[in-house]
Parts: sequence; structure tokens; C-alpha cells
Amino acid sequence: MIKTESTYYFPNRLVRILLLAFEEVVGKRGINALLNLSSLSCFIGNYPPDNDIKTIPFEIIGKLQYALELGYGPQVGRGIALRTGRVFFSTTLRIYGSELGYNNTIFRLQPPGLMITAGLNSLTEFFNRHTDQHVTLEVTEHNYFWFLERCPWCWGRHENEPVCHFVVGVLQEALYCVSGGKFYNVMEETCVAQGDKICLVAIDRIPLA
Repeated sequence: MIKTESTYYFPNRLVRILLLAFEEVVGKRGINALLNLSSLSCFIGNYPPDNDIKTIPFEIIGKLQYALELGYGPQVGRGIALRTGRVFFSTTLRIYGSELGYNNTIFRLQPPGLMITAGLNSLTEFFNRHTDQHVTLEVTEHNYFWFLERCPWCWGRHENEPVCHFVVGVLQEALYCVSGGKFYNVMEETCVAQGDKICLVAIDRIPLA
């Protein structure tokens, strides 16, 4: 249940991309139902403007994620969140491709391991620059660890398990893109919603396929 008001913000454009990603996955009626369920009907037919001004509080994103599971049930809601995260990343890459640098020739000529590390670092810097999230990346022998100290996806929620499925989907698609079509095991290990101090997503360095 959402209880906490936010003092941190997302830019209009990224929330617009988020809502369009939901619309692509669940359809127009589906996104309208989610917006009604999350008491965000003000966005129906009125998505945020296409600019980088940070006006959307984390609370709104948390409400939308909560409504997704409330409306579709935890299991189906999780699957929709994963798919939406992947669409969100693909659209973000089309719009911010030059900034992320994924298609840069020098970037693409790096060895696979270095390219994935560089890609995750670029995404980390992107979110830190454009949003009020605080994301850090740690690379170990067997894993990449994505640390999210201020997480909009579970903002204000109190649950018994990790619920940041959307960010898992974002990372899955980013890795798929950077690796040339390989799949990696991506799992949220700790989550603020279940009482942890930080949201932590672990990624295996060896691909599944």
C-alpha cells in the first residue's frame, strides 16, 4: 500500500515513455484502467509533455506499479512489469541512443565483457543524470550488482518479497541489446519494499543463452 509522499522526481519524458510502454503491453483500455485504479486518471489522454523537466514524483510511479499487481494479480502483474520494462528500455534507447552510446563504433568494438560493463555504467549514469534515483554498479568475478538507493518502482510500498520487476525488465533488455541477443539471469535480491535498506539487482556475468 502506498503511504509515503515523494521528494524525488522523474522527468516528464521518461514518465511519458513509461506510460506509452504500458499502453503497448496492456492496450489503451488497460492503461486507462490502471490509471483509474491508481487514482491517476488525470493522465488519461493527457500524458506528461515531451521534455526533460523533473516534475513527476516517485510516489506516482510507485502507485502505478502497485495498481498493476492489484489489477492483474501478483504473478500476471509481474510478467507485465517485466515486459513493460523491456519496452521502456527499447524506446529510451531510440530517443537517447547517442547519449547512451550503445551504437557508438568504439563502444561496439570492445570485448564482450567490457562492453557489457560499459553499457551498464552508461545506463547507471543516465538514470542518475536524468532522475533523482541514486544508482551504482559493482562488478565482481561472477556478477554485476545494480544498487538502487532511491527506488521509484517500490516507493512507499510494504511487501513480503521484492517487487521491482520493472527495473529487472529494463536490465534484461539492456543486456540483450549490448550482448547481441544473449539472455542473462537477472534477479532482485533485496528490496526496500520488504524492509531492506536498498534495492539490489544481481546479474550473472555468464549468459544463459
